[in-house]
Amino acid sequence: MRILHLSKTYDSGGAGLAAFRLHLALREAGVDSLMLVDGPGEAAQGVDSLRTWGGVWLPRWRARLDSLPWRGYPQRWREAFSSDWLPSRVAPHVKQLKPDLVHLHWLGGGMLRLEELAAFNLPLVWTLHDMWPLTGGCHHSHGCLCYENHCGACPVLGSSKERDLSFKVFARKLKAWQGLDLHLVSPSRWLAGCAGGSRLFASAPLETIRHGVDLSVFRPQPGAREELGIALDKLVVLFGAEDAVKNPYKGFDLLLAALPALAGEDWGERVEVWVFGSQEPQPPPPSPLKLRFLGPIADPQALARLYAAADLLAAPSREEALGLTAMEALACGTPVVAFEVGGIPDMVQDGVNGLLVSAEDSRALGQALARILADAELREQMGQRARQRAEAGFAVEKQAAGYIGLYEKILARD
Repeated sequence: MRILHLSKTYDSGGAGLAAFRLHLALREAGVDSLMLVDGPGEAAQGVDSLRTWGGVWLPRWRARLDSLPWRGYPQRWREAFSSDWLPSRVAPHVKQLKPDLVHLHWLGGGMLRLEELAAFNLPLVWTLHDMWPLTGGCHHSHGCLCYENHCGACPVLGSSKERDLSFKVFARKLKAWQGLDLHLVSPSRWLAGCAGGSRLFASAPLETIRHGVDLSVFRPQPGAREELGIALDKLVVLFGAEDAVKNPYKGFDLLLAALPALAGEDWGERVEVWVFGSQEPQPPPPSPLKLRFLGPIADPQALARLYAAADLLAAPSREEALGLTAMEALACGTPVVAFEVGGIPDMVQDGVNGLLVSAEDSRALGQALARILADAELREQMGQRARQRAEAGFAVEKQAAGYIGLYEKILARD
């Protein structure tokens, strides 16, 4: 069977990286797996490009153009919103590659026009990486439940009009999703519940298959601290994501608000916060603790070494479909302190391999960070259980096997 993964990216962003890792695991398992992405590809690893010219610039301009309707709302939140209204020529590319099944991943940012999915005329599997497929354009609803019936008066747009852009995009999706031979997959129980309550996918088959990581790469590394030059008397709190500082979903501001709880316990000289995924903003944010900005880290080996060297990972996300950084950190034997949101509880077991606190409660987050940092024995125990949890459920081979079973079941109908 030939499987074609359609994804905005493959080498950046949680959704793109998750899709690429699955693609590689499927190829390793003997599946004829290909990827089609909105930007430069990598033919040696089976990644083809939609844009034969324009390099990285054409996708960026398409994303900019796609956002124009959203920019017409002056009271909009600083949030992502995708309309996917631009015409594209994805369907001819799909036809040329002759897949038996198309596996959809994250398709926002002007990658294709919504209505083009029907032109594939093939069975579709759609892995949900955020809430965008369920909504009238927002990537996360922030508790708004309008998508369960019909979007409108969208809080992300700052709109009070029922027939606003979110209403129109939702109506387009209602029409475009009709008649698709579609099977949904969620990486978490939380997102599966959201999809099950959505009017757009009321009749679509749905199952949960968790993302996976390469446990031979993301693993404990006893010498990591020495390699990174971390002094014996230092404690490192790690935080990171793509565009970590500016992405409001990831909660860097909430982490900053939690740091006084650590500084107040006279740990100001001992604890450092290391941030990956962003360069240091200018001016630097005020902080009672030392902040060290590491920039983007593309090399999985280097990222795994960083996780393994840290004393814990802080994951203060406001919303999270699953939480790839939390999964990677746990696989490296590093405890996680996080808000109890989205798919995080599917991985972080409170009091076992980390601590969970109420959403957006920075005070509680600071107290949880302090509790683990103050107890070396607890950190060691949680780190061991973190790796055990990863070995039991986070292997990318297990994820691939789940999808192979799903593909076979779908294709056996024909």
